[in-house]
Order: sequence, then C-alpha cells, then structure tokens
Amino acid sequence: MIRLLTFLMLLVASATLQAQDSTGYMTQYITPEGDTLYLASLAPVTILERREFKTDLERSNFRKLQRNMAIVYPYAVMAREIYLDMQDDMADIDKRRQKKKYKKEREEELKAEFEEKLKKLTTTQGRLLVMMINRYTGNNCYALIKELKGGMAAFGWNLIAKRWDYDLKEPYVAANNPDMEFIIYKLEEAEKLKANQ
Repeated sequence: MIRLLTFLMLLVASATLQAQDSTGYMTQYITPEGDTLYLASLAPVTILERREFKTDLERSNFRKLQRNMAIVYPYAVMAREIYLDMQDDMADIDKRRQKKKYKKEREEELKAEFEEKLKKLTTTQGRLLVMMINRYTGNNCYALIKELKGGMAAFGWNLIAKRWDYDLKEPYVAANNPDMEFIIYKLEEAEKLKANQ
C-alpha cells in the first residue's frame, strides 16, 4: 500500500513538474546519461530559534507585547515613510519660511488623519510606538520633534512624556529588547509575504 501511495505521489509530482516551464522557478535538466533532473529556485528562509518561556507569566507578557506591537507596527512603518518623504520634500525647499509652511501643512494633514486613532492607544502601546519610531528613523523622538517643531516644542513634549514614564531622549537599543526585535522580525516577514502575493 505504501509503495502504491509513493508511486501515485511521484506520478502526480512528475505531472506537476512537467507542467512548469523553464521561465519560472523550476527548470528541467537532462544529464549526459539521459537522466532528468528538476532544478528549483527557492526563496531564502530564515530559521528562528523557538521561543521558550520559563513561566506562564513570561508567556502571557510576551503575548501581550505581541498584541500591542501588532497594533502599533503599522503606525511606526507609516511614521518612517512620512519622515523620509518629508526629508526628501524639505531637501528641495530652499527658503526657511517655505519649509516652515510645508511642515505646518503636513502637521495639519497628519493630525486630521491620525490624531483620533492615536488617542485610542494605551500607554504601553504609546511607549512601544515611541521605541519603534526611534528604531525605524534612527533618531529619538525628542530629536525628531526638535527638528520638525523646534526646541521648545520638544522640551514641552518631553515633559508631558515623562509624566507617563516615557523618555523621548532615550535611544532604542536592539540588544536590550530581544522580544521586541523578534516580534518586529516576524511582522516584517509577514508584510513581505503579503507584498509577494
């Protein structure tokens, strides 16, 4: 019975392989001895170590982090894209007054689009968003606010952030956040898979 099933599987696989042409991922190669080999190109695969938990509390905390990161990840990606877009646009603007006007217009657009959504984030999600923006832009949030809104605005927002135990000046260090890095990697891979489909 096993031989019959194996034969049927090979027969189906052979028919499937023959349906592939050489322009795709699979090509047919005939050896000098007359044997037929099929060569396939596969996408690179990253194998991650399985995450082991010592306690149920650790597992629960990891899952909470995962849920929160899934919520804020799209905002962090959009923040990076918006920041890079603004940098490109401002590089083309020569006059300080025009830059200021451009920043004000973009701020109004972004407030209209994101303010209500971001107000619904929890304190933990907000802290994660600050960390992820830091990670994706390479600048801490204090420096970003100072660059885009000025030193007084950055100082004021940092005071408000400290009330909620944030530190906008704190740099993001990947080595100090291995769970976060693991989750970000998984989210990025899922995004790549969606884009390829």
